[in-house]
Amino acid sequence: MFLIDVHSTRSTTPFTLDDAVATYARLMDMRTEGCVEMTFAERKRVHNLKYFTFVEQQGKTVEELNAQWYDRNYWQRELGMADALNVRIAEFNKHILAGKTVAEFLKEHSH
Repeated sequence: MFLIDVHSTRSTTPFTLDDAVATYARLMDMRTEGCVEMTFAERKRVHNLKYFTFVEQQGKTVEELNAQWYDRNYWQRELGMADALNVRIAEFNKHILAGKTVAEFLKEHSH
C-alpha cells in the first residue's frame, strides 16, 4: 500500500534522493506482525482479487491471470525476465537521479 501511494503521489514530481532514503528507512522499519499465513482458500481469494488490476487496468488476459495460479512454470518464465527488468530499473533510476519525473520517464519509454 505504501509503495503504491508513493507512485500515485510522486508521478509528476521528481523522486529525490531524500525521498528514496525516507522510503528505504520506512521499509526497513516494517515489522512482520501484519503478515498472515493464509489457507489455500485465502490465497485463492487474494489471487482472484488481482482481476481488476491485472486484467482491467493492465490489459492482461484472464488466461494469463489463471496461468499464474495453475501453470507451474509461469513464475519460472517470469523470473527469466529478471535481467531485462533490471536493465529497465537501472534506466528508471538514472532518469530519476537526473531530476526527471516518473511521468517523463513513462512518456519517453512507452512503446
